[in-house]
Amino acid sequence: MKFGKAVIVGCLKNSAEFLPRVFQNLEKLASCFDEVSFIFIENDSTDATKATIGAWGAKQSHFKLFSMDGLDDYEKNRTVRLEIARNAYINAIQQDASLHHHEHLIVMDMDDRGAHPLSLDAVVSALSFLNEKAEHAAVFANQSVKYYDLWALRHPQLCPFDFWHEVLAQALHVASDQEAFDKVYAQVPKCIPVDTPPIQVESAFGGLGIYKMKFVLNNKSRYIGHEYKYFVGESMVFSKLQTCEHVSFHQGIAAQGGQMFILPYLVNSDQDTGFNPSAFRTIVIQR
Repeated sequence: MKFGKAVIVGCLKNSAEFLPRVFQNLEKLASCFDEVSFIFIENDSTDATKATIGAWGAKQSHFKLFSMDGLDDYEKNRTVRLEIARNAYINAIQQDASLHHHEHLIVMDMDDRGAHPLSLDAVVSALSFLNEKAEHAAVFANQSVKYYDLWALRHPQLCPFDFWHEVLAQALHVASDQEAFDKVYAQVPKCIPVDTPPIQVESAFGGLGIYKMKFVLNNKSRYIGHEYKYFVGESMVFSKLQTCEHVSFHQGIAAQGGQMFILPYLVNSDQDTGFNPSAFRTIVIQR
């Protein structure tokens, strides 16, 4: 079964060791469509990433690779770099009228998440679910052992807050980073069983997102990887913090009436991903 046309995009940096397996997944995804265009954003790789993806891209009918070397020097903060890179592929789509008739956009991480073998049956089921109803706008991957992308997750009950910002807020009042992390982690899902029904969310990602293109082209929100945060205690403290860039983009989809779902059977990892309880210390924006 074919699902029309798709654009597949991703951001890369020092991904060479994963790319042979990533390419297998890209080809598996491409097999679900009549026509596929690829757009990739790469920056500052010091391994064979550029050469490897360039050689693979030369074999594709519709392929563009944009290099943003110097981005690491220009912007020190990871989610702000991702904001810039992800908005670059959105701009490339918006400026190419030939892509506006593609029905789907697939966003895939090009590292170890993108290297885990995808089930073709699960991809077909995901595309079928996405196209069941006009208001279905996007679907996202799950991880079978530990759900890792808590920063992108927004759900009224499962995760109604910015996970790492909440850990930072707790750290202002407890004795250790581990205690702050444990308090917040106790409130969120650790694992989503693969036989769970689709979970409607306000935002998610998990390394793979499949979107209806019309919700992308009509999205008035951009990827934004930073925000100001205020912490009120004995005094008011504010800081400019990194935040997950996907959340703002998904707010623009929700504003159109689009519905977004985690599909638990769409698995792209079976690893027990660990969390660094002190990771929140890296999210303060470096000037």
